[in-house]
Amino acid sequence: MFQPYTLLIPQNLNEMLDKLTGMVILSPKFEDMIGYFPGRNIDNTFYELGEGLRLLRPELGEELYFKLRNMSAQMRVYFEADYDKTTDNTRKGRDILLDMVDLLEQIECERSAQQPAEAPAAK
Repeated sequence: MFQPYTLLIPQNLNEMLDKLTGMVILSPKFEDMIGYFPGRNIDNTFYELGEGLRLLRPELGEELYFKLRNMSAQMRVYFEADYDKTTDNTRKGRDILLDMVDLLEQIECERSAQQPAEAPAAK
């Protein structure tokens, strides 16, 4: 049975990483390939991305937040220019997606390095 598409706005860093990796698969149209969520499209996908970044802004810091927003805008331009995958722009957009994943994974690694190691469980 078909369901209306419900917006899925990333609420934390892990959800944002999931969002970005999922976008690689769905690019450049960002439509549901099997038709289960007929309302999914490029507009609501980039809305979700932008809102997720906005929610993460305090954690990201201003510089990284604006860098990711600019990368998102450029990526969308590439995808819209190659909606039918006839030029190299889809690859360029995906490259930006992967760069965004790398930047966010660096934050995840830094966060893990700052947390104290858990003590081994007592036997």
